[in-house]
Amino acid sequence: MIILVHGEDEYRISERINVLNKTIDSLELRQLNIIKMDANACTVDEFLSAIFALPFMSDKRIVYIENLSRNLTKFGKSDTTVSAKNEASLQDLLTMVPPTTKLVILEKGLDSRDRLMKLVGEVEGRIEYYPFLKGRQIIDWIVDMSNKIGVVIKGDAIQLLADSMGSNLRMIRSELTKLALYKDQEIVTREDVSMMVPFVREQNVFKVVDSAILGDKSNSLRYSKMLVTSGTSPVVLFRLIERQVRLMLLAKSLNQNGYRESEI
Repeated sequence: MIILVHGEDEYRISERINVLNKTIDSLELRQLNIIKMDANACTVDEFLSAIFALPFMSDKRIVYIENLSRNLTKFGKSDTTVSAKNEASLQDLLTMVPPTTKLVILEKGLDSRDRLMKLVGEVEGRIEYYPFLKGRQIIDWIVDMSNKIGVVIKGDAIQLLADSMGSNLRMIRSELTKLALYKDQEIVTREDVSMMVPFVREQNVFKVVDSAILGDKSNSLRYSKMLVTSGTSPVVLFRLIERQVRLMLLAKSLNQNGYRESEI
């Protein structure tokens, strides 16, 4: 079997690799039957040896190879490296992968016209694409991950996580785990996310400053209360507001004295 795994989402790709690795029963056998290679450096003999080696006390072995796409057109640089083989030769190699070997090709996001994608398709391999999630996809992923972790989280708290962290799924997973421990079977609210998630808390600091400058007393006090409750010093908030006011007055003074915006 040949699988081409590509995309920008490092977290989902790493999770896919974990799933593939677990198809080999025990940890000890995985160490003996999982091979990782780099097409920038490996020789044809090393590549072939890895593909054709028999599994050890298992019905399968997995061979991962990276950077194959960028090496397809590097002809003539060496007659001993994978990168020197032409596309026809590579296609021949792919057709010879035995049923006991699962060849997994790892790449960053490939263009649909990439030659490697065509080669994998021609040998009836599987192509899996993992782009960054967006919008509703991130929310659905958080809901699914929350269920797996066993944390009950309100919709507005999910939305805050998605808005604040975007497609950084690894960080979101980490924060969900911490929230689950913090709440211990209780429902996670938006306020919990604001207090417990450092990235969101940092954003709230700026919201306090902006609200105070704009004269929005209600929101300024609300964000301040959340931050103080989570351990932020009131003195720190005061100093940040004071500094912002001082910078605004300085900018106004410079503008009145004829300085251009780019100079300020």
